[in-house]
Amino acid sequence: MASDGSEATTTRIPPARKVAYALCVLLAVLLLAEGALRLLGIGEARPVADYIADWDAQWGGDFYTLKPDPGRQINTDGLRDRQRSVEHVDRAEGVLRIVCLGDSVTFGYGVARVESYPAVLEDMLTDAGHRVEVLNVALPGWSTRQQRIAYEQIARRYQPDLVLLGFCLNDVAEMSNNLARPPALLAAGYPHSPLVRALLRPHAWQLHRVEELFEQPAPPAAEQGWALCHDEFRRLRDLVEADGAELGLVIFPFRFQLEADAPPPTPQAQLVEFCRSEQIACFDALPVLKNVDVSTFIDEDHLSFDGAQAVARALADWKPLASRLGKAGSTVN
Repeated sequence: MASDGSEATTTRIPPARKVAYALCVLLAVLLLAEGALRLLGIGEARPVADYIADWDAQWGGDFYTLKPDPGRQINTDGLRDRQRSVEHVDRAEGVLRIVCLGDSVTFGYGVARVESYPAVLEDMLTDAGHRVEVLNVALPGWSTRQQRIAYEQIARRYQPDLVLLGFCLNDVAEMSNNLARPPALLAAGYPHSPLVRALLRPHAWQLHRVEELFEQPAPPAAEQGWALCHDEFRRLRDLVEADGAELGLVIFPFRFQLEADAPPPTPQAQLVEFCRSEQIACFDALPVLKNVDVSTFIDEDHLSFDGAQAVARALADWKPLASRLGKAGSTVN
């Protein structure tokens, strides 16, 4: 072929520049998508209820205790309870030691320490002539995971005879939201970006309110949270039984469940059935509190002194506890 004396020239783009161009195009597409979603109102943020704890944000980890302070009735274990002796009381004298694991409900949020249900139960049984100790091993924000850790690190040293695990419905949300969260970068963008929220499908890992536990079919996050709770129940049951004690589950409701138009208590029914299949003693406080009224609560989920008294009275007659006190006891729940 004849040549006209000119040569075609090609400009080679350095690989680094190609990558930079591609990143710029990707960034532009993401910014356009972000703007479009904002304009269309897609991927709007849904606030998480205050009663669902974010462990990293609130404690910087997944377990905490308080600084001992006798003036605030915080004992050397970092718990709001009177000081206890690690040495076990003499079983031959018939002294029963009960540990109450829980969160802010068991802790007695919003009421005095002596008005929490463990303290009320101890006073009630003592006044009835029983030799008992009821330890309050609970702090606000703890879920089933922290309660199992608290048993391992604190409660088992006291060699309890009976361990009562106080369970609240928000525990399911806390387990799912904290243990199944996406990678840190995406999780950080979730509160600020509708694009990130749309991509993450928040219902796949996050619950916002306990009312979502009543939805049918259940959101994936609820199923995930229940599975995580069940695993912790089994682990705690095995630990307690290995120590020669018995585990009992105490289920606390939310206040809206006492209303006339409340949804069917499917979460409680599910948990009672789980306990039956796993041979774990179970006490459902919903019927007890429903027989009184909403005055048993001071807010959405915390018991008033009246509520603590109602629960303590029923627990004193609950068969797993009453049988240890030497009386027949109730077979309800």
